[in-house]
Amino acid sequence: MIWITLLACRAEPEAEDCWYCEDSDATVDESSDDTGTSGKDTGKGGKDTGKGGKDTGGSGSLGDTWSASVELDLSSGAMTWERGTQDGDCTLKASFTTLEETDTCAECSFAAELTLGTWSVVSDTGGCEDIDDLLALEGQTTGYGNGGASLGEYQGVEYFTLYVGTQGSWSASTGYSGLGASAWTFGEK
Repeated sequence: MIWITLLACRAEPEAEDCWYCEDSDATVDESSDDTGTSGKDTGKGGKDTGKGGKDTGGSGSLGDTWSASVELDLSSGAMTWERGTQDGDCTLKASFTTLEETDTCAECSFAAELTLGTWSVVSDTGGCEDIDDLLALEGQTTGYGNGGASLGEYQGVEYFTLYVGTQGSWSASTGYSGLGASAWTFGEK
């Protein structure tokens, strides 16, 4: 039986498992349909959606993940992007230069439009060679919202579906969103 440690899984989290956390111990067995036959892998196990990084048979080490943290008063915030490639890994970080609350997301309990600043390289073990798509995000304003569908609770914070919006059009993403005592954390794993 093959056991694969994942960055994320889309199953209902158990009390000791946290699929939306950095250091998740969530596992999935060989019954997942992550066969890699399409040549692309979500990097998250389960059924292959054709999105994500290069196929490694479901190891979870290749592809993109990102997370953001914003102070609830919208005074500051930053995004971290991690990319795993066959050549190595790349971690980038950028602060948000503009943070404005918005009420344009009808499905959201809280939403903000955030403008991404300039990326800085946090670490590069060979994976930062092809990041033009990420560099293109600099200066762009995107809406992020805390949706109504609960994904579960972890360490006293309830996590919900993340909504993403551009030009007033909002849709649910595969990400998570949680409002803590002083910070809002969200992202996609």
